[in-house]
Amino acid sequence: MMKRLPVILASALTWAAPIAALAQEKAPAPPPSSDLGWALVKTAAGLALVLALLFGLVWLLRRLSPAAAGTGNEQFRMVGRLSLGPRKWLGLVELGGRILVIGVSESGIRHIETIEDPELLQQLSVPRQGFSKILQKARGTATDGGQ
Repeated sequence: MMKRLPVILASALTWAAPIAALAQEKAPAPPPSSDLGWALVKTAAGLALVLALLFGLVWLLRRLSPAAAGTGNEQFRMVGRLSLGPRKWLGLVELGGRILVIGVSESGIRHIETIEDPELLQQLSVPRQGFSKILQKARGTATDGGQ
């Protein structure tokens, strides 16, 4: 066995030298701590940019939506609505001094009638009281914040 020991050591050294050289060449240096901080700053800035773009897009869509364009228009308002079933209803829409009766269903919106009689327009245009207010008036109780 002693005769073979130098051969084993020589072959081990033959293999160990190239492996050690490869290990020294390929071992990456640990990144400096400033690189980690910089990566966090870039990530946070990217996230802030994406969120700012998202909020800007939402603001722009709200600003340009057709619903926003119709707000404040005194010529057009929904006077009343009567549900006839799931996804079916009749509506009274005030438009330019007259009231349109419309039917809305899954198949679309249909104009049913136009009301132009001044007396009927006056009756329909007056806002109606809710059931709770009518009940309180009938009972003779005033509304003072739930007492």
